Amino acid sequence: MVASTSTTSPPEIFHSAVGALHNSNRRRSTKNSTQQRHHRKSITQLLLLRQSATAADLQGGYPGHLTEKQLQICLDFRKQITSDDDNDDNSTRREIVFAFHKIENEAYAICRYLRAREFDIEATLKMIDGYIPRWKEGREHNFYPDFKAVTNHNGDESALLSQFPLVIGGLAKNGCLILYFTVKHLSLDGIECVANLEKIGPYMWYLVLQKYVNEVQKRQADDPTVKIRPVQVLVVADLDGLQLLTLRRAMPALQTALGILSVFPEFLYSVVICNVPRFFNAFWRIIKTFLDPSTANKFELYSKRSIGQKRLSDLIHPVQLAANFGGTAISTDDLSLRQLEGCTRQIVHLVKCTPGGIGQCVVSITESENATINVYTKCSCEATFSIDSDTKVFTLKRTDKESNDDPYFREKVASLRGKGDYRATIKMGDNPSPSFFLVVVLVKEEENWVDNPM
Repeated sequence: MVASTSTTSPPEIFHSAVGALHNSNRRRSTKNSTQQRHHRKSITQLLLLRQSATAADLQGGYPGHLTEKQLQICLDFRKQITSDDDNDDNSTRREIVFAFHKIENEAYAICRYLRAREFDIEATLKMIDGYIPRWKEGREHNFYPDFKAVTNHNGDESALLSQFPLVIGGLAKNGCLILYFTVKHLSLDGIECVANLEKIGPYMWYLVLQKYVNEVQKRQADDPTVKIRPVQVLVVADLDGLQLLTLRRAMPALQTALGILSVFPEFLYSVVICNVPRFFNAFWRIIKTFLDPSTANKFELYSKRSIGQKRLSDLIHPVQLAANFGGTAISTDDLSLRQLEGCTRQIVHLVKCTPGGIGQCVVSITESENATINVYTKCSCEATFSIDSDTKVFTLKRTDKESNDDPYFREKVASLRGKGDYRATIKMGDNPSPSFFLVVVLVKEEENWVDNPM
């Protein structure tokens, strides 16, 4: 257990520790030593700085709430991972520990990793070293700086989120961001039209190190008075409608996602899962083996919606909680729509085609709307797309530069304007097996349209 301290001002032992460190530094005479002394003083001050504390802080092991022993361990740990040597693994350790440097100061990062192993430096370094192979895989791709880097095509992330409903919401009571996941819109076949399930690893790197960091920075820039607890998320999931076969098929991707999240201790503040089906318990015993025990303890499973929502009310104010989870904030569906750019709504159809057969869907828009249709697919053979009211036929096929193993994207295969129920038809050529096509319709209001003109 990590020892906790009083909530009063830092005890004299802290000041004596700082004094001893400063006296030791003063004995150094070189310019480089002077610079090191200045930086050591800065990190010491950060480790001792007592900011507004949450209940978690007061449990001990956080900056401003360290024992003398913990303070010294923090300084020793930092010295070890920041030593100027040619050890590539030590350089990688620094990258991992300070991965969130844009939103998290050094003191919190150091304490976060040490808390994961109860301030045991050797155990902490061993833990980090276990992450290095996975980290290097992500680093080879610059941790996927944008969605295009994940999919290798120019499609929009909103298409993926329509099939993989994972959206960022408001703030929990402790100040961390809320991440919602709802199974009712989940489609693995739809996901594979946009990105292979094997791409869940790249997407998680992008989600955590790019999208999440950018969201924290944006919110802090928009309103500096808002206090966001960095490097923590509260995950809220609704498993209503989850099918056994879907879970079985998703298990390898889930293991990959959890493996990447494990690189960042305490990133998961809590995971509250509502409407848990009975069969999930058997899988949970397997899922727990992917997790550090301290992380597994943060998962809360509730079979009844009412009990799960009651727990959420303890963690999230109603004005911050999505309406479909019992709060008064906008629903997760509306949160997804907010991510659309340049359109007012999105219509999505997952169309299945048999070899040599056709698949159809109907797109309905009002007289004040126009629409653009994009198509995502992994189909390996040539196919055609057409609208019943249009004589134009768009051919769907890969270019020579597109891999046969990855999905591809075609933009503006058709445009619609004015009120109507437009039937879209996809005709597939010879193929060994059925294929899926994700038809994404981006709808927007006509700028110059007038209702009932005189």
